[in-house]
Amino acid sequence: MRPLTILGIALSLVISANAQSPNDSPQTKCKVRFAVYQSNPHIPGGMASGMSKEQGKWYEKNKTRYPAICLDSDKPDYLLVWSSRFSSEGQPEPVIIGGTVAAPMESEYVYVSIFKATDFQRSQQDKSYKPVPVYYTQHDSWWTYRKSHQKAMEDALKFLADESKK
Repeated sequence: MRPLTILGIALSLVISANAQSPNDSPQTKCKVRFAVYQSNPHIPGGMASGMSKEQGKWYEKNKTRYPAICLDSDKPDYLLVWSSRFSSEGQPEPVIIGGTVAAPMESEYVYVSIFKATDFQRSQQDKSYKPVPVYYTQHDSWWTYRKSHQKAMEDALKFLADESKK
């Protein structure tokens, strides 16, 4: 009985060691790493790390579609900088409520720019250097702001997936 117990313990140690093997880690499949920041003049410093709630939900649901791309704030290759604003400008028809005309619905515009992390680091050291985005997308949504955030994130990850193939 004792040899079976020792064999069971040894087998479980081998299995757990293999489960923790770095070769199986999702991070080792990463060819492109990215970090996400929000640009917002209303917050201290004008920048905050992280996705919007809608972007985060979309990313968690769809990240397996992009196995070569990983969210990594410590050592990113690219920085995704997003911002959003509401605007009532545009062409939607006014909303008619109970026979009175209401103002047009507001739209949220979401902007995402992707910068190479090395360009951003250079701009931190050389204040005269202005990094140029390697990719830019803009989305707006008249009925629900979630779609504009999700679509912008999807476009950004498609771009990064293409970059991972180079």
